Amino acid sequence: MIYWKYSLSRLGTLEAKVETEAHLRAAMDNDMATLDAKFGVQQKLIQAVAKTQSEHTALLRDHTSGSRRSTPCSRVSPPIPSTPADPDA
Repeated sequence: MIYWKYSLSRLGTLEAKVETEAHLRAAMDNDMATLDAKFGVQQKLIQAVAKTQSEHTALLRDHTSGSRRSTPCSRVSPPIPSTPADPDA
């Protein structure tokens, strides 16, 4: 009879442990779903940044290739006089 009570006690302990672990697994599943959603958003953000960067690169390439012939830096400017002109001379 003592063995029977001991077995019931162990069975009750085991059931409580299984229930606790089931709750923990459910919480882990919920956390994983939340992480999956967050990573999905981050992936879309990274893809948007990559697309924007590609568009900006193409735009800059167009600007630099079309303006190399007439950039202000490529023009030769006259030398600046080192002394101001004397108005009395």
